[in-house]
Amino acid sequence: MTRSLMSASVSARNLLCLGFALLLCGASCTSTKKIHREAMRQHQVGMRYLEMGKYSTAERHFLRAVEVDSRISPSYDKLGVIQYERGLFRSAEGYFRMAIKHQKKFPLAWDHLGQALRMQRKYNNAISAYKTALSQQPSHFAARLHLAQVYRTIERYDVAQKQSFQLITENPKRFEPHYELGLLYLAQNKVGPSVASFKRAAKRNPKAIGPNLELGRAYLKRRKFCFAIFYLTRVLKANIRHPEGRKLYTESKVGLRGESCADTKIE
Repeated sequence: MTRSLMSASVSARNLLCLGFALLLCGASCTSTKKIHREAMRQHQVGMRYLEMGKYSTAERHFLRAVEVDSRISPSYDKLGVIQYERGLFRSAEGYFRMAIKHQKKFPLAWDHLGQALRMQRKYNNAISAYKTALSQQPSHFAARLHLAQVYRTIERYDVAQKQSFQLITENPKRFEPHYELGLLYLAQNKVGPSVASFKRAAKRNPKAIGPNLELGRAYLKRRKFCFAIFYLTRVLKANIRHPEGRKLYTESKVGLRGESCADTKIE
């Protein structure tokens, strides 16, 4: 499950651009009057601190923004993001709902609301939020990916697979849909198809930890230690302190018993 909204979809810099597009307050806003300039300035400063990971400072500016003008929906959304990153999912839900209250057509906030609900195991409500995001923006990548993930969680595998296939069709170069499909197959004990999906994901992004970790785990179970080491080395290059990666890598090295992998051709 995605536990970070900052890394889940778009960067804070892109969120900033989106935020100010929303601040123009079109027909989907509760008021046609433009947002107060000082509120916009406070939001912009808050976004800069959010991008730097300085959540407390960012929070102060977003709170000031909504104090100046309560209609500034992107500031509520970012306050929700900060609470989500702190693990305060119920509080995050409240802020995302405030964002939506002031701007009904806000697919990013609907997706974020879905994530907060999902972390509270309110799966049906999360599904409804993701579907609302997709009704407003059918190409919303994160919302459809999250929808596939929650369907996998509640074991509605047929619906999850449909969402994953649609993501792959619409985003053929992205690794995440293939990774999600691999996890879906794995949940159904379909080991062969899961490995094939993880390989497609790793091919599209060799630095992605998830698919490389799963490939390392799969080959370790098959006692194909050189293959396991190949993929687990990628994991450790991305994060040398990755606990599971280090554990599996050590087990693979022990399994080799000093043999060389020099002549091994990776599948």
